[in-house]
Amino acid sequence: MLKCDVIKDLLPLYHDKVVSEESCRLIEKHIENCLDCKTFLEDLQKDDITTCINVDCAEIGAFKKMKRKLRSKTFLISVASVLATLTLIYGVFFHTMAIPFNRERISIDVGYDTVVNINFAGGYTGAAARAHGDALFIGYYGTLFNQLFSPRDPLVFSVGSTIAVDFGRSSTMVPINEQINRIYYLDFRTIRTDTTDLSVTRIERAVLIWERQN
Repeated sequence: MLKCDVIKDLLPLYHDKVVSEESCRLIEKHIENCLDCKTFLEDLQKDDITTCINVDCAEIGAFKKMKRKLRSKTFLISVASVLATLTLIYGVFFHTMAIPFNRERISIDVGYDTVVNINFAGGYTGAAARAHGDALFIGYYGTLFNQLFSPRDPLVFSVGSTIAVDFGRSSTMVPINEQINRIYYLDFRTIRTDTTDLSVTRIERAVLIWERQN
């Protein structure tokens, strides 16, 4: 009969199922009658289960950590995408641009006091204007948002004998030194940046929109 020391040396191999069939029978017969060796085998099996549990817990923990990182990364990407989209939308809808001349949107009438009223049908942010001799140059600017949400009634820019005032969207006021007989439509950027005299012969893009009748 095999001694317990020999059986215990063989039990790890028996547990891993790498012993011969004959050795297996001898070991099983021995542990049926030996409580000490049977307990030793049970301890081997418990250690194996604990090791598996620890490995599984470690793998689960690593997986959860990876999942949290992926969620955080996805969240940051989503936030960045939303911010980029909002920035693009803001840029498209609120970018200031020159409003091109459209005769259907502009009408002019003269009051009994010789005040000239420029009526602009549509939305805008502001109007740039400058007088040069008996001519007034005006240009409107706005955003796509202004164009989409235009007021129902035309907005008025009034030209008097001493001053021109925007009664629409902006507080533009232009001093007038002499009676205005001609009004030209021009890109507002040219009106603002051109520090030279605004001569029609030098500015080919100016559009005559009104001229006083004698």
